[in-house]
Amino acid sequence: AAQRALEIVKEEGRPAPFEITLGTRWELGMSWLVPALAGLSRTRPERTVSLFFGDADLLPRVRAGTLDAAVTSVRLAFADVRYAPLHEERYVFVGARSLKKKLLRREDASHHTLLDVHPDLPLFRYFLDAAPAKAVWAFSRVEHLGAIAAIRHRVLEGAGVAVLPQYFVHDDVRCGRLRVLLPRVRLASDYFRLVWRAGNPRESELVAVAAELRRLPLR
Repeated sequence: AAQRALEIVKEEGRPAPFEITLGTRWELGMSWLVPALAGLSRTRPERTVSLFFGDADLLPRVRAGTLDAAVTSVRLAFADVRYAPLHEERYVFVGARSLKKKLLRREDASHHTLLDVHPDLPLFRYFLDAAPAKAVWAFSRVEHLGAIAAIRHRVLEGAGVAVLPQYFVHDDVRCGRLRVLLPRVRLASDYFRLVWRAGNPRESELVAVAAELRRLPLR
């Protein structure tokens, strides 16, 4: 029955329907990919774009073939994947306006709590990569929160300072809820990429999706 349906579609001159599943982390998916679905559907009605929300499991799923592709800024060191760049991911070092102690130099770090995803400090490393190599940042304590949405919430509470994606806190900075710390330090940046397994039969379609997503600003 499925084969006959495809034959009918071809006979009528319409593209055959198909589905691709993209993996994404929660915050980026909700702020950027979910709003993009309506436009992706309009440009290619025969294409269904489904989403899978995850984190550290996204690339293993892509490499195993259970996801067609994933949007991620994780640095790639695998020969069995291909990717297309989407958007530069910039970062800012921020704190709440309500912070009682200022952070103007590394010696001030002892008065503050650093908020990050996990003990490897993946976000604060974007600051360390731009700071002088011998500088030691000794915070009073480090709190691990597992997700950037949780970190933003704690920063807004005044619980600590953190490095966060610029697009994710743009409105908070613009409205004065957060302020950029040490603005003269230009933090290292990364790239969001659409990543898929080499040999994916939908590769041409994934390249097309990447081109459409590049036209949509991060938010």
